[in-house]
Parts: sequence; structure tokens; C-alpha cells
Amino acid sequence: MKIILATEAYYPLIDGGAVAEHHLALGLAKRGHEVHILAPSENFKDSKEDDNGTTIHRFASFPIPFVKNDHRLALLPAAKIRRLLDKINPDVVHIHNPFPIGKATLSYCLEKKIPVVATNHWLPENITTFMAKFRFLNNMDFLVKMNWKFIADFHNKCQYVTSPTQTAVDLMLQNGLVAPNKAVSNGVNLTVFNPALDATPLRTRLGIPNKPIALYAGRLSGEKHVDVFVRAMSAVLATCDVHFVIGGNGREKAALQAAVAELGISKHVTFPGFLEDPEFPLLYRMGDVFVMPSICELQVLRH
Repeated sequence: MKIILATEAYYPLIDGGAVAEHHLALGLAKRGHEVHILAPSENFKDSKEDDNGTTIHRFASFPIPFVKNDHRLALLPAAKIRRLLDKINPDVVHIHNPFPIGKATLSYCLEKKIPVVATNHWLPENITTFMAKFRFLNNMDFLVKMNWKFIADFHNKCQYVTSPTQTAVDLMLQNGLVAPNKAVSNGVNLTVFNPALDATPLRTRLGIPNKPIALYAGRLSGEKHVDVFVRAMSAVLATCDVHFVIGGNGREKAALQAAVAELGISKHVTFPGFLEDPEFPLLYRMGDVFVMPSICELQVLRH
């Protein structure tokens, strides 16, 4: 099959959706499908590249205000997407974001009657609280409702909708989704992530003491509320001899490091930054407790 993945966040960008989409594209290519990815470029120019059996078509883009070192949006990609899809003639399209590339691709598919699957990776908080100083926006109910309407309206135009957990699907149903839907887990490679791993080399390289580890791993972005974790550390240290690890990078990293220093607990906290694939599973293996302060996660299970 000829398969299109349309997204505003893709490799080498590091966020949950971008990583999942990259793995999906490579997996589909390994099964013999012709896979094309539509994604923003890292500058104002169009480009094309091959990636392990897939083809990435990148469209000129611009930095999003306040997050210019992170996500970007394609600049008026509709005409270029139309010409490209005319040439590829896809059998099915999988859209991952309701933004310029996703909207232009969906419009084309509706006109040409090409089947569209959409996966929702978003919650309103991803938009309203992407920086900690903007969290007050999440208290404005009308903004949350507007964002849910935006998400639901887009996905209701698709033939089928997925999201990583049933909780995520239920949230969409509660907020206006009527299109056919199903929870589809991203899955975990148990060969890569397993208890038999020895995390000693990573612990030694990072200089982490032989103590119980409370671990956070993910983007250091406002909606993740990692600063709440930091503010709780002093209270934890008053009763437990533990070490804290905050893995990952993001726009809030400098502020979090400054907060740790101000609290006088720097010797109890390690910021390893971004880890390459071979070491990333070791980070999880090293942790004794995983900390999830975020209010904005679709990778959660219903109790």
C-alpha cells in the first residue's frame, strides 16, 4: 500500500507523538508498504530525505512564538501537498495533528475520497499551558471548550479515529467525538525495556549515588508540571534518603535547574538531558519510582 503520514511533529523532534509516528512509519516500511511522511522542515525551505525505507517530505515552516526552539508550523503547505499527493496517489492517509499539514491533507482527502485515519495526541492543556507562565489560561473554561471543539470538529471529518488509551478516547467522546473510534496502544518493546537490563553503566556515567531513585522522564514543558515535582523534593528529603532524576530536555529546563539550586538541593538532583536510544531504557531501569506530575497525558489507563 501507499501510505501517507501527515504530521506537524516528526523525527528528529523529540516528543511522544513524534517518536511514536517515527516508529510507526519505520514499522510500516519494514512490512513492505510505501511510506511517505509529510512534516515541517527545520527552516524556511522545502526538502526531501530518505529514512530507512521511508520518504520524508518537509515543507517550509516557521517557528511557533515562544517555542521557536521546539515545534514549528508549515507555511501555507496546501498547494504543495496537493501536487505531491496527486503524484503519489495514496491508498490511505494517517493524520496526526489538526494543524496546517494535517488540515491541508484532510481537505485533499475529503475531495478525492481517500480514506483517512486520524490519531489524536492532543489535549487542550497542550495548547494552553505549553509554558508554565501561561497556566492561568487553563482556568479559562471557554478556552478549554474552544480547544476541545477544535479537536473534535477536525477528527469528526475522518473515517476512523484512534488515540493511545481508552481514557483518551473517552475524553474525546465526552467532548464531541462522533466518528468511529478505537484505542490503539503505542506498545512497548519488551526486548528493549525489560527488568534484566543492568543500569550500572549509566548510573556510573551520570555519577548517581547508590540510593533509591525517583525518576521523571519526558519533555520539560509547562504542561508537564515538573516544577511541582521539584517543589515537593524538600518534603520528600525530610523523610527519605533518595535521589531525584529529571530526564529529558525542553523549554523549562533552565528554570527547573534554577529552582533546584534555589532550594539548595542540587546534590540530590540529576538532569541527564536527552539520552540516545541505547541508554534510554537504562534510565527507566534505574528508577525505583516513576513520577508523573503532568495533568496533560493521554498515556494513562482508566482506573
